[in-house]
Amino acid sequence: MSIGYLQRKAAWEILLKVSSGDFSDHALDKVLKNYQFNPLDIAF
Repeated sequence: MSIGYLQRKAAWEILLKVSSGDFSDHALDKVLKNYQFNPLDIAF
């Protein structure tokens, strides 16, 4: 996999959830539960 693929995929999933009507904080929590990111990646 290329560098940053999982971060971009997670960002895309968050955008899809927000565009379908979820609030951004709920979408962020739902998506981040599925991935193991280091704290620096989550901060961005």
